[in-house]
Amino acid sequence: MIHTIKKAITLFSLVIFGSAILYNCEPDPDNLGEQLFLDGAAQGNEKSFDITAFNINNNDTIRTDASKLTYGVLGAFNEGQFGMQKASYLTQLRLSSYNPDFGTNAQVDSVVLVIKPRFASDSVTTNTVDDNYTYTTFADGTVNAKKVVNTYPVLKFGKAKRTFNIRVNEVDEFLKGVSDSAKSNAAYPATTLLGTKEFKGSVSSVAITKDDGERHCLQLQHRESEFHWIKHFSRIRLLQKRAA
Repeated sequence: MIHTIKKAITLFSLVIFGSAILYNCEPDPDNLGEQLFLDGAAQGNEKSFDITAFNINNNDTIRTDASKLTYGVLGAFNEGQFGMQKASYLTQLRLSSYNPDFGTNAQVDSVVLVIKPRFASDSVTTNTVDDNYTYTTFADGTVNAKKVVNTYPVLKFGKAKRTFNIRVNEVDEFLKGVSDSAKSNAAYPATTLLGTKEFKGSVSSVAITKDDGERHCLQLQHRESEFHWIKHFSRIRLLQKRAA
């Protein structure tokens, strides 16, 4: 019993002694750094210096062929210090299979370049409906139709409402094979200007439906610089605009 009381007294003494040491280790508060927080206390002079900026080419290269580059960048960006920065890409036509059959004496009369930018599908900016259309089918004859156009903003950065011109030039050199890797520092001189198109920063989907809206009969898609059929039904023979 006496031994237990001695142990308790010793432990209690150690606790009190340790608490006294910790209390004495805490420094007294002072005003060090107070001048940095008081209004008007920090005094100093401001000076402005002109900076000369340069674009430095470190010969950095990345692999830019289709097997590695999922999305390309197209456009221009003007920065006050670094100047105009332009982004473009090269592409070439590859057939899905060798030795295709185009029929007898086939001649190419036109080539359509399709550019499909990424866009916000959940952000419709405009919705236009034109009821002045008819279409003719074998089963129903002439039926009133309407054209519905939905416009969406493309995903881009910078001044979103500015327009720019897309220029398409011809490149005479072969851009390597499917299994070959292409680097960003490869230079391919552009020759003939094939065409230009003003891009306003939006894409549009066009659908032709029966005027009662029961079913779709024709669906088109227009993405600023492309004009092509997406889908058509064989039952439709004629689509025309009704006279006013």
